[in-house]
Amino acid sequence: MFHATAPLSATGQFSVKLLSHPIAEIHSKYAKSCSDCNSTTTANCAAKSGYVSCSCKPGYVGDGWNCTLMAFCDTRPCCPDGYTWDTKQKLCVDINECASPTLNKCSPTDTCVNQNGTYLCNINRKAPCGGPGSSSCTSDHDCLRISGAAQCADPCYNYQQVNGANRLANISSTGRFPTDRNLCGWYRYVGTGSSLKEGCVGPLKCGSLEPYTLGGSHPKIGDGIQMMPLLINSVASGCYNGLNISVKACPGGHYVYKFSGSLKFDVYCTGDTTTTPTTTPTTTTTTTTTTTTTTPTTTRTTTPSTTTTTTPTTTPTTTTTTPTTTPTTTRTTTPTTTTTTTPTTTPTTTTTTPTTTSTTTSTTKNTDEDTCTKGHTQYAKSCSDCNSTTTANCAAKSGYVSCSCKHGYVGDGLNCTIMEFCDTRPCCPDGYTWDNKRKLCVDIDECASPTLNKCSPTDTCVNQNGTFLCNRNRNAPCGRSEDSHCTSEHDCLRISGETQCADPCYNYQQINGANRLANISSTGRFPTDRNLCGWYRYVGTGSSLKEGCVGPLKCGSLEPYTLGGSHPKIGDGIQIVPLLINSVASGCYNGPNILVKACPGGHYIYKFSGSLKFDVYCTGETTTPTTTPTTTTPTTTRTTTPTTTPTTTTPTTTRTTSPTTTSTTTPTTTRTTTNTDEDTCTKCLTQCWRLGSGLKDGSSLVSQLLGDSQCSQMCPPSC
Repeated sequence: MFHATAPLSATGQFSVKLLSHPIAEIHSKYAKSCSDCNSTTTANCAAKSGYVSCSCKPGYVGDGWNCTLMAFCDTRPCCPDGYTWDTKQKLCVDINECASPTLNKCSPTDTCVNQNGTYLCNINRKAPCGGPGSSSCTSDHDCLRISGAAQCADPCYNYQQVNGANRLANISSTGRFPTDRNLCGWYRYVGTGSSLKEGCVGPLKCGSLEPYTLGGSHPKIGDGIQMMPLLINSVASGCYNGLNISVKACPGGHYVYKFSGSLKFDVYCTGDTTTTPTTTPTTTTTTTTTTTTTTPTTTRTTTPSTTTTTTPTTTPTTTTTTPTTTPTTTRTTTPTTTTTTTPTTTPTTTTTTPTTTSTTTSTTKNTDEDTCTKGHTQYAKSCSDCNSTTTANCAAKSGYVSCSCKHGYVGDGLNCTIMEFCDTRPCCPDGYTWDNKRKLCVDIDECASPTLNKCSPTDTCVNQNGTFLCNRNRNAPCGRSEDSHCTSEHDCLRISGETQCADPCYNYQQINGANRLANISSTGRFPTDRNLCGWYRYVGTGSSLKEGCVGPLKCGSLEPYTLGGSHPKIGDGIQIVPLLINSVASGCYNGPNILVKACPGGHYIYKFSGSLKFDVYCTGETTTPTTTPTTTTPTTTRTTTPTTTPTTTTPTTTRTTSPTTTSTTTPTTTRTTTNTDEDTCTKCLTQCWRLGSGLKDGSSLVSQLLGDSQCSQMCPPSC
């Protein structure tokens, strides 16, 4: 498998580091029954809960659906898609699609990451499109390769078609489960099921095992290209957020979706065809929306010359004034619209796309039952870990159980309270509060609360049932100035009530890594890290996240997260690294991304953004950050003897200030510092002073700034 680590530069561009091994591991395939496997002679069939797993027997090669006798592989194709037969090693080896101009379907600005049997595309919409001197594409266009040339073009007229009829949400999965893992690029669904299904549908639907659905409402015409989270409808973990995709509403009355490959063998689930795109939501002045209906058709007539399908030129946009797409239109009027002053400017034929920018922290809800919910169940090792046989139900699973409260009791299954007591004592799970009138637990909107919303100032808070998620936006300006973008070393943080770019190496919260170690088999009640939001450092045994797959029921969790790439090095700055989900049903596959940074004190910090899954981030043995791989001669680097800094063990070198000096992002955040190098102090103080006063000369800054309270907070106390 190839693991990718994508660092963020100051301009938002990605670079990729790859770790590889040459021999690939062939995946099995899923189906409804053993009769759907190749045959009893050539394939093994493992019965699961509601489905089976097919794999080829020893001596045969394939994916379980198609198995070929190994002796024939030298003369005929026998490997699954994404693999090729190696006549010397006598096995199927992975094809590196990223190295092939014909197989690599990633956009010119995206980064191709090879994986076993497939590849992934890391989206980068801020990179320049084209040759030297080119600029990045606008929110309406994407960087596409048309007739061999990279150019900004409208995906509404440059897409591939895929049939949505056999992916409908009302289809129960039978036979051999199809896969959409190789979809890469812009796609439009045609036929019955012309748009992705919004919300959760559950597993074994849409013809798939754990289908993807859309985790939010579709955009409107004029919104441009928007990033939307996908929901994974898991067998073991319910419905939770997965990767993001790009979505755009087109004037022709359809949507286009940009897929980037997947490690899961599942499909993107479609819904009914009633969700036709509407115009941009001008919630403040509904009378002016009738004038904006003509705009979607005026600006699209110049681009169809590059289309692969010219059918979208029919523009049924007369229905755009009626926001009757789905009940989700009520979700667009979020409480935070009062904070954005842009909607007050009446949109004159341009539909004012900046009104939907995600740089402001606006709350949106993406489920139909976000105000009335029963609370999630919890997972444990055995029924004795549930609340009690009197108060809780226990459903046995494969190697674990699911706990839920019985009728008349309120809670998550691990803790259940009789309903009559809820008017006078806390009884709801975290993220919920008791409604005395309706006599049930209702969701708390953390995004609307300044104390509960822990998202960074530039991130977008998205409320969910029982929790919230933070959609990152590192390209947004930090603070009042439009030009104040954070560098790759800093993140936009709220310190002492002020928004500023700061080094997260000195602004984080601590968390114990000992009870999340990869060698711990999950017993008792499984803990959860779903509410972790912000920058964290692991302390104690297990001070860094585990790299690679570990499998389910490890780390004290059901389906733990592990790191899908190598840790960055000191000097690499903040990097984007994918998480791996160690699933019970689907094996090990890529989940959401997190931010990681190697700090000079010999430790790592991780930025989490919340989760819909009730699992933990798995830790491994203590690894110490190394320095950046300087390809130039070491004598030219500014840092003296880089190898001496990270080799110190963290317990002996860490210098933490007293908890009374917690002037960080949240009141619980502990400020720590580990660097005593004089050169690092000068660099930190120089950057701090320049941020404060624009000083150009960095001479004798240590003596000038020792009394500056703001800079002393941002830099190590030893400075």
